Amino acid sequence: MFVAARVVGKTDLEATVRCASAAAQVMDGVGLFCFGPVDEAKPTTYIKYAVPAEIGMARVLYRACQDLTALRSEEARPDQRS
Repeated sequence: MFVAARVVGKTDLEATVRCASAAAQVMDGVGLFCFGPVDEAKPTTYIKYAVPAEIGMARVLYRACQDLTALRSEEARPDQRS
């Protein structure tokens, strides 16, 4: 599950991280990217918020790509079962 969420403050960010962390306990590959407004005067100018590394989008996408590449390699190999 990949989530890109616009958060509007620290409390919102913390709740979003808790939700993604809970989801990561019951499924593989939960990635989170959070962004929000720089300040109230600039509601459409965004900054990226840090999230825990284990649910960070870049890390989770990288791991998913590795897993998908490995699956493709397994499919390309002939069946060696007797």
